[in-house]
Amino acid sequence: MEQVIEILLVEDDRNMCEAFEFCIRNNKRFRLAAQTGKQGEGLELLRTGEMGAVVLDLELDEGDGINFLNDMKEIGVEKPVVIIITNNRSEVTHACLRANGADFICPKYNEGYSPDKVLSVIELLYPFRKKAESSLMKVISYQQSEQKIYQRNRIEEELTALGFRTNIRGTGYLIDAIQYVAYECKSPDCEMKEVYSVVAEKNKTKDVNIEKTIRDNIERTWGKDNPENLERHYPFAVSKDSGTPTNREFVKNMARKISGNY
Repeated sequence: MEQVIEILLVEDDRNMCEAFEFCIRNNKRFRLAAQTGKQGEGLELLRTGEMGAVVLDLELDEGDGINFLNDMKEIGVEKPVVIIITNNRSEVTHACLRANGADFICPKYNEGYSPDKVLSVIELLYPFRKKAESSLMKVISYQQSEQKIYQRNRIEEELTALGFRTNIRGTGYLIDAIQYVAYECKSPDCEMKEVYSVVAEKNKTKDVNIEKTIRDNIERTWGKDNPENLERHYPFAVSKDSGTPTNREFVKNMARKISGNY
């Protein structure tokens, strides 16, 4: 059995609304989920319901279709099929609508225009929307995976150059920590407590184990008595008292180096 397509009608003309309501009521492929003539209410209805399609009048008594499309990008819902109905003949306006997410424009001034015609367009576009979304998500997922692999390889190369052994657990923790600070932490000054927690959760261990293992690994590498190599690949100041960078200093500085912000 084919899925019923839920429609949100954003139209302020009462006669047009009644015409759409009649056509939808007599077509088992569709259901009128909601109707409004206001931009703000339409966006809120879209936010709270699972709409398969939006029939959107370009010119509303309260708001307009262009700003509706623009605001729709920000509300974080699965994009429905969007059909614009309008008397506007401007090619500039039509281009703007398409660029902002309109899937099809049905001019009311066309001789063949009718609510049934709009519904037939939705029915044709709907299955392709699903396929397009699925393909796009696969591409995005693949790109993100490739990007993370590249980031980790880049960090591993830097640690290897410094003399870290990449086949031990502590270096894996360091790679996780540096990658998180360089690319994922939302705060401009990521706290190490947060870093330890994230890495611990990923590796199914305790925060204190992450902190201690990273500490031991840094001290082991700095204890190899190869100062020229360390200075060449770690161009940051190190305390003369301790002779080694702290966990915080090392992770933050390497994150800066990796991301090109030093």
